Amino acid sequence: MSILMATPEAYPFAQAGNLAEVVHGLASSLVRGGHRVSVVLPLYREVREQGRSLTFTGIRLAIPLSMKRKFQQRNDKKVGYHIDSS
Repeated sequence: MSILMATPEAYPFAQAGNLAEVVHGLASSLVRGGHRVSVVLPLYREVREQGRSLTFTGIRLAIPLSMKRKFQQRNDKKVGYHIDSS
């Protein structure tokens, strides 16, 4: 099953509280269960300035927050993180 998770924070990109760890843990558990998981979150300034290698995907998502460029990075657990450039 393909699962898309939309969240304002996700470890290791943006973390203000426990939500980031919960999203990361849930996504990782779903991947271990054989699912394909992608996580969408805003491209906060702190994410841009972390120096991570982000790749423009060309994908536009219909999420009522914005319709701007999306970037993605895959971590070692094969969870796709899609970051919205606000």
